[in-house]
Amino acid sequence: MNRSLLFLSSAVILAGSVSMTSCKSRTAVANDAIGKEIKIPCAGPKYTTDDKFFRASMSGESSDMSFSKEKALTLTRQQLAASIETKIKSVTERYAKEREISDKFEFDQKVENITREVVKQTLIDIRTACEQTNALPNGNFRTFVALEVEKETLYNGLTSKISANAALKQDFEISKFREVFEDEMKKFEEENN
Repeated sequence: MNRSLLFLSSAVILAGSVSMTSCKSRTAVANDAIGKEIKIPCAGPKYTTDDKFFRASMSGESSDMSFSKEKALTLTRQQLAASIETKIKSVTERYAKEREISDKFEFDQKVENITREVVKQTLIDIRTACEQTNALPNGNFRTFVALEVEKETLYNGLTSKISANAALKQDFEISKFREVFEDEMKKFEEENN
């Protein structure tokens, strides 16, 4: 009888361990399918465009720490400039439609050139919102950077350049431009949140 009791308890222990292993492996599989959350430095809501700032964040990797930072800064500036140019293009297109400008194509071309100038100038006024460099297991460095530029700085640059251009000045109503600018910036913020 002791033998059968020993056999029975061994069977129960074995079944329990198989069951526990099975539950653990299901949990592990479920976690693998979902993935592990990764916290990316200099990213997230705090580093996205809002009602006061255009923002961008990127990272750069290199075996040289200073070059990883340079790569991150270059990529972030490019992303910031592209974002600004795209948004300003939609502002000027909408402004030109609402104002019923006679030679809309010429207006768009001139404002596009001014926008490029202003964006280049504005990128001088950027501020680093976040920067973090990490040493990687492979010996490389990865630098994370978030940059920001005030929308007001951009707006002021655009309006002063447009106002200074005689051909554009006749079709330029600053209060209407401000209204369209603010409305488009609000839409942009909502899209990014």
